[in-house]
Amino acid sequence: MNRFMLIAAFACLMTACGKDATDHPDHAKIISLVTDWEDRGSEIDIPSDYTVSVGERAFTCSGTVNAIEELFAAGQYPLRVYNTAPGITVEGRNATADYAAGVAGWFFTGADNITVERDREYALTIAMRQQVRQLTLELEIGGDARDHLTSVDAALSGVAGAWEIDSDRPSGGAVTVTPLFVQSGDTYSAVIRLLGITGSSQSLSLTLHFAGGNPSSYTVTSELSARLAAFNEEKKNPLTLSSVLVVTPTQGGFVSAISDWTAGSTSTGVAE
Repeated sequence: MNRFMLIAAFACLMTACGKDATDHPDHAKIISLVTDWEDRGSEIDIPSDYTVSVGERAFTCSGTVNAIEELFAAGQYPLRVYNTAPGITVEGRNATADYAAGVAGWFFTGADNITVERDREYALTIAMRQQVRQLTLELEIGGDARDHLTSVDAALSGVAGAWEIDSDRPSGGAVTVTPLFVQSGDTYSAVIRLLGITGSSQSLSLTLHFAGGNPSSYTVTSELSARLAAFNEEKKNPLTLSSVLVVTPTQGGFVSAISDWTAGSTSTGVAE
């Protein structure tokens, strides 16, 4: 018999004898709230503290086991657990990402609807889920125009700008983010962290800038919908997408060919 069952059995016995089961006969109390953090990247730490909201009341907790020191009237309450993370704001049931502010921090949520009765004590367990997934884009540049390439600008559409904590799904419309590509030899790579994707279309627009070229820039669009279709699942596992872009100069400017993106994962969930 687990702890919750023991508490419930004792409460029923005391009620049958006509006595109060607890020292708060008109209210309920959460004597134990366990947060389960197993669903996170292997090298991502449990947040040092986090918020637990029960109805309209919020509490700051730490560690994995806490008692909520306030009493609750009988009724049903939404219970939400979430941490503070850079680039993420929480209002009510929605978390919103400010991707323009930089790389988002690691963000976790857990939620449940609980029903409590007067003169009862409750032990609850909430499963936490990592809500920010890391995406690395790697682009190898080939072709005769490679030596004249100076930088790559990018825009990825179909990104979830907000996440509903209660239903654990994207909320609001899609947004576009601008991955920052950094050169290393013939490869340009960008690391971004996203709440998820939303909608049926995700496309990556790449603008290549050339030194002394005619034209000085060239834009290529690549469809990533198929590769990102399951992006909202297994967020604790970072995802790497790699492709080869061959750019060849012509009398009229450039022609290009981009290979299919191949998916892989890095060994850790952390990128600084």
